[in-house]
Amino acid sequence: AGLIALSEAYFETFRHDCTKRYMKMAEMMTQKKSNRPSDFIDALITLQKECKVHSIKLSEFGIQSEDFPKFLQNARDTMGGLFTLDPRPDYRRRNPAYL
Repeated sequence: AGLIALSEAYFETFRHDCTKRYMKMAEMMTQKKSNRPSDFIDALITLQKECKVHSIKLSEFGIQSEDFPKFLQNARDTMGGLFTLDPRPDYRRRNPAYL
């Protein structure tokens, strides 16, 4: 549920960094030609709505914004290497809290 709640914001963050990949994923999801990377995000939202999971919120699971630093630290400690795989290296440099 957490990944669903975060997915739209995550993919939107890197929309301009993965243009071709997003368009290809949109084409695979919709079986239609994609003209823009946001087609993937639109398809993702449509899928979530059709599955009735688009409205999932982290707060429904008791997670509050003050919990974010704790979750970020846990992600770094347990899966820190995955942060280096994000599509925009300069994003990581400009946002040291992200690493």
